Amino acid sequence: MIQQSSWAQQATDRFFRGRKSPSRMQCDEIAQSVFGASTVRPVDSPGSTSYTVICNGRLGPQEDVILSFRESGAMLDEEMVKLAREIHGDLVPESTYHGNVEGADPPLSIYSMPYLRGSSCIEVLAFQVEMDPDQEAKHRVFVKHLAR
Repeated sequence: MIQQSSWAQQATDRFFRGRKSPSRMQCDEIAQSVFGASTVRPVDSPGSTSYTVICNGRLGPQEDVILSFRESGAMLDEEMVKLAREIHGDLVPESTYHGNVEGADPPLSIYSMPYLRGSSCIEVLAFQVEMDPDQEAKHRVFVKHLAR
């Protein structure tokens, strides 16, 4: 019986399939060395233009950190992050740009941010909820707003 990989694994495989370097293993090694993490694991809901991991077991005040390797078309807009933090406060983590991965082909930028525990929007939206027409209309506006 052939075992089918998860959606998350398929997204990660697609991200690395077109890359010459670095490999997934090399990204994990970079994450461990940059942050002194004892373990590195991919996030549950990966993006299509980034490889994002959770760095666990660090020493210091911020034990767990998110590290994201992002393609050039997916770089974080620092002004947008700043605006989001002004509007939503601590619900939006601060991000730090760490430069580019040397020799990456195609290029990759590295960002880190504190790991905020909780459920991602995509996980929450996957649940079926009974809504009246007014609630459903508000929900649609909310989702469209997030998609922008």
